[in-house]
Amino acid sequence: MQFNEIIGYDELKTKLIAGCTDNRLHHAHLFFDKSGGPSLALALAFATYINCENPTSTDSCGVCRACLKNKKLMHPDLHFSFPFYKNKEKKRENINDFISEFRTLLQTPFATTNDWVSMIDAENKQLKINVEECQSIVQQVVMRVFEGKQKIFLIWQPEKALTEINVLLKSLEEPPADTIFLLISYEPDLLLNTIISRCQTWRLRPLTVSEATQVATRAGHDFTPDMGLASEYNYGALLALLNDRPDAPMPHIEWLNACFKKNMQQAIGIVDTISKYNREQLKYFFVQAANEAYKRWQQCDIDKKEALFAIHKELETALYHTTRNANARMQLIDTSLRIKNIVQHLSNKQTSPTYLPL
Repeated sequence: MQFNEIIGYDELKTKLIAGCTDNRLHHAHLFFDKSGGPSLALALAFATYINCENPTSTDSCGVCRACLKNKKLMHPDLHFSFPFYKNKEKKRENINDFISEFRTLLQTPFATTNDWVSMIDAENKQLKINVEECQSIVQQVVMRVFEGKQKIFLIWQPEKALTEINVLLKSLEEPPADTIFLLISYEPDLLLNTIISRCQTWRLRPLTVSEATQVATRAGHDFTPDMGLASEYNYGALLALLNDRPDAPMPHIEWLNACFKKNMQQAIGIVDTISKYNREQLKYFFVQAANEAYKRWQQCDIDKKEALFAIHKELETALYHTTRNANARMQLIDTSLRIKNIVQHLSNKQTSPTYLPL
């Protein structure tokens, strides 16, 4: 990973590079943002730059021996720590049993915690960085550099170490001169203040509209405001939305029309298709549906505005629950029924059957 592979965050890149070129490189850095954000990618690019044999003023060279090994995530001076779980049945009891999957995960460095959980079949498991792993880091810190300029310890989600991370306090405070710690956290509030105080902290913001547009363009797609709203301008969420877009157009209008006509058989048929979308696609679906409901609210008679306003609120609620990892099919069916009931309530107030504008 190189800095030029990450769109935006030029000010941070400049500061990180300046620390290397001015011999003011801090021994511990804490990057934090939301899961799927650019912190992991930036930490990997920074690690590549630190040990690059021919760095430029803006990036690593990408072609030297160190850069090529970092690209493969196989540099002997780049050490990874990450949350995992012990599985005695499969004889997977330490971090080395999961390193292959973690390197695979890092091939898409904007991956999320959920991606990692799915990759290692850890649903309903408690992932953590255990005390044995923390002790292993302490032992490796005192070892000599193999072939690079610095030993780099990249710790992904140190908050998963809980109190076990206390083992690292001394190493974080006074590491050998050839040692750098790069911590990537999605929940910094769970970190001990004694850990944070030993690090130079970098809080990463969401993408700007301009940066999101560039991300979409590089991925070969056009960017729309709905995509920004659905992804919350999160780098990884936007990429997931762009890269996994279904070939067919979003069926949000067909679904709304089925609910408005109280045709639940048709609505459930559409739900069966939509429920197979990934989470970012589903969020995008609800955003588009909510925008469609608002558009119809602007066009309808006064007696139907209250119903469409209520439907819009239901779609916003569905978007919120989807963000919180609600079961896709259950959420879609529940929302379909709620919209049908709102339309039914409106029809009961009329002397004849009433459908909302199509």
